[in-house]
Amino acid sequence: MISLCTVVVNDIKGYIPFLEKAIDKYTNQISEVFIANVSTPYEEEKKWVINGVKYNLFSIELIDRFHSSVQYGHATGLHAGLNKATNEYVFFTDPDVFFCEVIDDLYLEVMEKYNLDVVGVSHHGGHNQCYTYFPCLMNMMIKRDKLPPKDFLKGHLHYSWPTHLDQDLERRKLDFEFDWSSVIYENNGNFFIQGAIPEFMDQFPNPGGVFDAGCNLYIFAQQENWRWLSFQTMDCHWYDTLHYKTNFKLRERLYNKKRILLYHQVSSTSAIEHSALYGIKLVEEDGVHVDFHKEFKRIYGK
Repeated sequence: MISLCTVVVNDIKGYIPFLEKAIDKYTNQISEVFIANVSTPYEEEKKWVINGVKYNLFSIELIDRFHSSVQYGHATGLHAGLNKATNEYVFFTDPDVFFCEVIDDLYLEVMEKYNLDVVGVSHHGGHNQCYTYFPCLMNMMIKRDKLPPKDFLKGHLHYSWPTHLDQDLERRKLDFEFDWSSVIYENNGNFFIQGAIPEFMDQFPNPGGVFDAGCNLYIFAQQENWRWLSFQTMDCHWYDTLHYKTNFKLRERLYNKKRILLYHQVSSTSAIEHSALYGIKLVEEDGVHVDFHKEFKRIYGK
């Protein structure tokens, strides 16, 4: 069975009902869902069941005001969910995603057929990421016992390593020369935390890129010789089985015809902020992007 972990931040809890419907219609193996709320105000823990799938919405407090929910909430929330997971497989996803295919069965099928360690989708801006097209936490699945141990990168994981202050390597070098001691907090164990670790930057295919949440998984994947496959998007939103990348030789159609996997809204927190700041009609009353509503209705019929 599979445990699903996701994070809600900056009032995007409006996506939860859509995630529930997506799980109910287009998954077969997910039995538990952990939703970490990293926004204030913190709420009481809530548990509910939909067609046998157990849901758990819980709040976690971040370390201080400097380390905001946007900055570290994603990584911290996913780790909190992972710590609660009990199943053999873990499925990480963003809440502003809906499935168009029985995605857990498809992922399991592809993992078994090609002997994969991890499967998922690439970041919609993969060419700008430090790990380029490696599966990202926006939507990926892996066996829980394949994930790094708690002592992975011990002594190297810190809050406040630069993530993407500047794409220019010389400028980034100046960032590293800055005395970060006043804002760095040692963080052993949370390997999802984003940030460029100077000693490991040369292990990434694009060291001038963005060191987003989950970037350190790429280091572990290199160390353990993971085989991976990640599906691609051609328009930043829709992912399908026709477009994919791997770290091994594979030149074949995965299926006889293209199958649409999922839709990802992208930048949902920014849409809420821009709607509030500029009065632009980007989100509906529930805080969900108007385009997400439209596409969801088109696929799900309601």
